[in-house]
Amino acid sequence: MTNTSYEEFMGIIKSYPNDLIFYHYCSPETFLSICSGKKLRFSDLNSMNDHLENIWGYNIWIEVANDLLQAEEIHKDFIDRIDSVLHMASFTFLKLACCLSKDGDVLSQWRAYASDATGYSIGFSANDLLKMPVRILKVIYDKEEQKKIVKAFVKAIFEVENSKATHDSQDFEDICTEFAVNLSCFKNSAFNEELETRLIHIAVLDTSDENNPKYMFGGGTANGKECENYDIKYRMNGSVPTAYIDIDFFYDSNPIKEVILGPKNQAHPMGVILALNALGVKDVKVKQSEASYR
Repeated sequence: MTNTSYEEFMGIIKSYPNDLIFYHYCSPETFLSICSGKKLRFSDLNSMNDHLENIWGYNIWIEVANDLLQAEEIHKDFIDRIDSVLHMASFTFLKLACCLSKDGDVLSQWRAYASDATGYSIGFSANDLLKMPVRILKVIYDKEEQKKIVKAFVKAIFEVENSKATHDSQDFEDICTEFAVNLSCFKNSAFNEELETRLIHIAVLDTSDENNPKYMFGGGTANGKECENYDIKYRMNGSVPTAYIDIDFFYDSNPIKEVILGPKNQAHPMGVILALNALGVKDVKVKQSEASYR
């Protein structure tokens, strides 16, 4: 169907190859904070560097919906039902993301996300990240592939709905909500060098106090057990309050397998190893970037 499986698009991943590593580029200060606190920060997707975050995926949906309507493959009432859920989900559910890459040594990444190459790239075991209360989404950059995925999804759910003697509105809403969340794995092809994989946690709008709604931790499992509750916090992104959450990643074993020093990082690899050992982050391979940049 496409280069991306249904499971990958929906974040249904049971396991990865044992040697697969995802990398997080960061400043020296953030590197120390991650290794000492053993937490990863998840921030509101709307605060990311791409101003089309969330908008891009929805626009792909609109393009596909219009194509299906023009081809008379799907009727308008069904498209409107999906669109209604997408709009509801955009307010009810807050996508908090931690952005990683499949490549830990890319010059453009060093310059953009690691304090102009003075920082670090932290390599996490992909399988260990599956223990966190998150979904893992492979970012898709090819627009035609994005459209094929959306079209296949819409036609599949249309066929399922038409085959039912009775319609379960909750089932329909649930699957369309998952679809809405996972549209965030679509990005402009201009970012394809990033080879991004996203860890996503979904915060849920709590309206139990109608006059004072707020987002709450969305729950989940951590290392196979019911997850503790985390507080949604806020920081200022310029003048804009931005939601974030810090989630534990260190359970029964160290998920950090490799650390790469940026091209302008002046630390000695052995010095970094000694610091990591002191922090309880052991058996980590540390090396210098191969990129030449001053």
